[in-house]
Amino acid sequence: LIFDSKMKKKLWGEALYTSTYLLHRSPTSTTDYTPIEMWEHNKPNLSRLQLFGCAAYAKVLNPLKKLDEREKCIFFLYAPVGYRL
Repeated sequence: LIFDSKMKKKLWGEALYTSTYLLHRSPTSTTDYTPIEMWEHNKPNLSRLQLFGCAAYAKVLNPLKKLDEREKCIFFLYAPVGYRL
């Protein structure tokens, strides 16, 4: 993940977490189910999947004004209620 996304090596922990997240949602060669599907007994929601290191923008709860600063972020990993940018 780090090599393909051209990210810095110091992000290996986030890359490991993301690869584990994706591995648990990938079908195994011995069954037609994913590990998370066997554990939770329902299909995982794959609509949240993003590329590691892709461009992302954080949702601001308080609306910004037209001339307020905005900053582009980079997607690192999945969190229980959202993403880590």
